Amino acid sequence: MIGAPILYLELGLGIAIRSVLLSISIAGCAKLFGICLSYYISARFLKKKIQVKFRANRFMRVLRSMSDEYPGKALSLLSIIQMPMLLKNYSLPIFEITIKDILIYFYSLQLLQSILFCIVGSTLDYTRQTSIWMDIIGYIAYAATITVFYIVYKQTKKLL
Repeated sequence: MIGAPILYLELGLGIAIRSVLLSISIAGCAKLFGICLSYYISARFLKKKIQVKFRANRFMRVLRSMSDEYPGKALSLLSIIQMPMLLKNYSLPIFEITIKDILIYFYSLQLLQSILFCIVGSTLDYTRQTSIWMDIIGYIAYAATITVFYIVYKQTKKLL
């Protein structure tokens, strides 16, 4: 919500907390809280300013027009584009979609990213051994993230 680089926090969380599931839970709850709070703040107080700010951005205009017909694609693309999380979260109200869609499409991809970085962070602590199952889950999370990002990337190329 404050614009801090989330990736480093999730990696650090994976290193600092001995339980991978606990670090994933904390990261997931923090992202959910940040998304909901920034959505409320921006919808309630900043919507007009955000619309003016993003009016000149071609990609955000495409996403905004796509969100009427394909809210899932628009939110998935917004979730993986390379821009600060702060801007992603605060731009959600301009799409005029339901919280349910935000949770299903936007938050689920953000949670997948949290899982990946918390697992990677937990493997960076060389003082403890990880089980083979945690390595397998890490590889699955990594493969799923790459696959989802590739699918969304292909969809983006069709739009632009």
